[in-house]
Amino acid sequence: AYDRPHSGPATREDTHMADVTHGDMSSKARMRTAALKLFAAHGHHAVSLRQIAEATPIAHGSVVHHFGSKAGLIRAIEDDILARLREALDDLPPDIRTAEELRRIRDANVGRLLEANPEIVDYTRRILLAPGADAEGASGLAHRITELTRDVIRGARSAGFSTSTGPEAVQVAELLVRYLGRLFLV
Repeated sequence: AYDRPHSGPATREDTHMADVTHGDMSSKARMRTAALKLFAAHGHHAVSLRQIAEATPIAHGSVVHHFGSKAGLIRAIEDDILARLREALDDLPPDIRTAEELRRIRDANVGRLLEANPEIVDYTRRILLAPGADAEGASGLAHRITELTRDVIRGARSAGFSTSTGPEAVQVAELLVRYLGRLFLV
């Protein structure tokens, strides 16, 4: 079986945006969800904290209280996106036997994540394709996705699921193209 990291039990705050109804989410999660949708549609620069608060509806001061700033909110959104991507990549049955089976399961998991969360697709596409899109406090989402992908490749290699003896960077690029290619083609 592929050895993957395990995290502790999820708290109400950790609950992912697509996994709960709007009424079941905490104020912080509702703000993050509203901001993600607005940023995905309009970009960071075009959306104010006041607009995010109005979309929730939560007091403007609550956004600042929970996230500190727009940059803090952007970081929280990107942390959540990366956590969900990591979860999709790590959600594997214990009895995987081949690299092809691992690839097929991961591809399906990532596909379901992106299909169920079009705002993640739109946000990520905007960040990756728009020059300077992550200049306003974004945390280098492209770099962080690349690092996550590198970790996944290293895990697959150490578990014996990588048949490649080529450079790790080539495998990282191939995996990024496979998972994120749909962002550019939609």
